[in-house]
Amino acid sequence: MKRKKMPLPLIICDVYYFKLYNDSYEHQTGDDCLKNIAQTLNKVVHNPEYLVARYGGEEFIIILPNTDTQAASIIAEIIRLEVEKYQNYSCSISN
Repeated sequence: MKRKKMPLPLIICDVYYFKLYNDSYEHQTGDDCLKNIAQTLNKVVHNPEYLVARYGGEEFIIILPNTDTQAASIIAEIIRLEVEKYQNYSCSISN
């Protein structure tokens, strides 16, 4: 991307308070929650050039090649809003 002088935004998503959730509802429920979040990220980030990957325990990264800063910010906000919905449903929403 540097050679082509194209942007390469990176979004890092960290699910706040996940350890507390995981400890409260047991690890299988926590794993299911992370799978639902991953599905949501993939649904929002539907461009085949983009990459969604789990980065750590409850962190995800999204790489958005050829995407300007404004578009990346909009995508990040949509992700935040969609994932925030899980807070009200104990992460049981299935996409």
